[in-house]
Amino acid sequence: MRRDWLYYRLVVQSGDHLQDVVEHPLSRLIEAAEGIERWFFLRFTDRWGPHVRLRLAAAPDRICEVRRLARQVFEVRDAWPNRLTESWRGAALSLYEPELAKYGGVAGVASAERVFQASSELALSLTLSLTGPGRRERRLATALAVTRTAVELLPPAGRRSFLYHMAWYWTGHDQERRARIRLLAGRCPVEPAPLSGPASDLYGHHLERALSEGPRTAPHLLFHFVHTTNNRLGLNVLEEALIAEQLLLG
Repeated sequence: MRRDWLYYRLVVQSGDHLQDVVEHPLSRLIEAAEGIERWFFLRFTDRWGPHVRLRLAAAPDRICEVRRLARQVFEVRDAWPNRLTESWRGAALSLYEPELAKYGGVAGVASAERVFQASSELALSLTLSLTGPGRRERRLATALAVTRTAVELLPPAGRRSFLYHMAWYWTGHDQERRARIRLLAGRCPVEPAPLSGPASDLYGHHLERALSEGPRTAPHLLFHFVHTTNNRLGLNVLEEALIAEQLLLG
């Protein structure tokens, strides 16, 4: 079945307000729009500045209605917190170009997009509860649990090497920086948050299916799926390295 895609950059002045974008216009649009068949988001910073990248797919006869509703959601800001209204720079339409090489062609991208949506739904359900004092600690505890569950889909013999590569990669191949992260992981251990519910189960199902279907290797795919999920939870790359070191120590 053919789908048409919309790709929005939801741009703000400060990265501190990316979670507000997720909690307000993004969640409002997903709740209100009928006919969305696939959707997912990422947090990003580039020449546009800090923004949330939101991809939406619908049948050709529904895409104009989804676009109309998106415009309305982005323009009517009465219910937004003042900090988001003041930081908001706009919603820019862009072209969605699937990463065919990374995920193994058309079939691999289709499988990956199912994971992306389940990951986005999981992150949305979890991050809405990660507010108030201690938010960073609870976000790390949640990411630790989600990452541990994902890594357990690998054969036991391959888990430590996966986590080692994860820590090495996200510390920029810098041994001194990695040593500091490892020291922090030992001094300030994070306890994984309880993880259950339909969103978690659906994410695990689609993740396991994607790893088994290939066509890229399971460690290759899992590395990118873990990273994009942690991104949706609001982690930066050094926090990802910290999570990997914590799991290695555990």
